[in-house]
Amino acid sequence: MRKGALYSLRFEAKGAREIILNEGAEGGELLRFRVESPLSGAEMYTAAQLFRAVSGMEGEVPEILVEHASVGPDFLPVLIARPRLPENRTLPFMLMQHGFGTNKEKAFRHGIRFAAAGFLTVLPDAPLHGERYDSRAFAERFGDGAETRASLVYRLELLRSTLRENLALLEYFSADPRVDPERISTCGISMGGTVALLAAASDRRVKACAAFLPVTDFENLPESPGLGAFSPGELAAIRSADPLYVFQKAPSAAVFVLSGREDAVTGIEGVRRLDRLFASAYRDRPDDYRYREFEGVGHDVTSAMAAEAAEWLAGKVFGSIY
Repeated sequence: MRKGALYSLRFEAKGAREIILNEGAEGGELLRFRVESPLSGAEMYTAAQLFRAVSGMEGEVPEILVEHASVGPDFLPVLIARPRLPENRTLPFMLMQHGFGTNKEKAFRHGIRFAAAGFLTVLPDAPLHGERYDSRAFAERFGDGAETRASLVYRLELLRSTLRENLALLEYFSADPRVDPERISTCGISMGGTVALLAAASDRRVKACAAFLPVTDFENLPESPGLGAFSPGELAAIRSADPLYVFQKAPSAAVFVLSGREDAVTGIEGVRRLDRLFASAYRDRPDDYRYREFEGVGHDVTSAMAAEAAEWLAGKVFGSIY
């Protein structure tokens, strides 16, 4: 995709199981998705079938405009997806952050859903991810994926850096003439879910937040065994970025936490602790907090999870999903 260019997505199939999103009849490939199981065994799908396969949505295929841009003073790479905008109308805003080790393109299948629901949806690449990936720097910090004390420190630095950039993006897009600054929301997956929660706690403009599989309880992550006891200084640094310790009171935003009961990455017990914390914090505003565990789901966002989050978020910011 050329930065600054605007595309109207067209869906076509290659073979029976692979979907390519093109920029037009003569254009090149933008994004590619795998369909894990054929929809009907047919060789070719209709546009509606392809859209449903990618996004999990039902109904007609909306026209979604997608822009690949570098925005803000630091020229952060983002995808911007939105429905075609009628004259003199602004849209609710959604900032959607991907998780550790992925990128904005992999989160885009869920970004499509939010754009189709009426949000101007922005998906940035986190530092050292996506277009900003540096193999040497990534390997130096995170090694082969096995958690160490050093890699945990770097992950927390990454989380804080991503949060700072998310807050800068909220500031930047609040002034965008296409955006209604009174209808701002955040969303994220895994590490991005934690960032979305922290952004909602840090910026009162955020009206609603959906956190998929948020990473919390950093001291007791399933993937971090054998790190031993942390010093008081290490604990203070860890807890300063952990939602379990950041949220001493409910943020002004409404919050929806979605977890997978079989999640072996973030660990369900940590998320359940977060649920108990939020349930208590929101006891005077019970309609502004929701928690859902999805049975049989691991560290992955399913179509059902994305659908429920999109409907809930849309209801919070403008009344209904359409």
